[in-house]
Amino acid sequence: MLRSIVSLLIINVAIPFGCYTLLKAHNASDVTALGVAAIAPALDALISVLRGRRINIISLFVLGGLAVGFVSIFLGGDPRLLLIRESLFTGALGITCFVSLLFPRPLMFSVGRSFIAGKDPEHIARYNQLWENPSVRHTSRVTTIVWGIVYSSDFLLRLLLVSTLPVAAVLVFGPILTGGLIGLSLLWTFAYLRRARQRLQTIQITPLHVGEEVHLDSNERPATASL
Repeated sequence: MLRSIVSLLIINVAIPFGCYTLLKAHNASDVTALGVAAIAPALDALISVLRGRRINIISLFVLGGLAVGFVSIFLGGDPRLLLIRESLFTGALGITCFVSLLFPRPLMFSVGRSFIAGKDPEHIARYNQLWENPSVRHTSRVTTIVWGIVYSSDFLLRLLLVSTLPVAAVLVFGPILTGGLIGLSLLWTFAYLRRARQRLQTIQITPLHVGEEVHLDSNERPATASL
């Protein structure tokens, strides 16, 4: 985990900051410097997707932000839009989380299915059957609300950074802010899902124990009477 954190900081903070600082020292424009600074995170995200054949959360943010960056450059290249490109994507995800609550199954249920069941039709069918359980429905809605808040907060906090700090400072603190929010949210999600699974197992096991006690009592009473 420590190696992963250090690697993320080098690729998403140190290299972009170094590229931006070097190019600005040679009188490059903000748009050019920010575009070059985005190359290392984008390449890392592409390599991660090609290796695992699956898009993880960080890769999704980087690739989505890269797409927004290309669009912003095409529209004239506003440096502020380039600085918040990843957070534009997280802001859209936050809205998607809240809107999905209006549909039969919220977004986090589908996200969990993609990670756990993959593309196996049998596993997908089994996972979909979990929706019949009220505890699973409640857990899916709670996690969707929490992640909607996290995504929206990342967007709002990035807007605050862009409006109050220099470009170089945003390059440093922006990825740390996003990574910290996502990391803490993942830790909370794992802990919450573990507790929810334990509660579900307790509900399923308790009736069985009661039935076993009744069965034992019914077997013991005739034996006592015969004595």
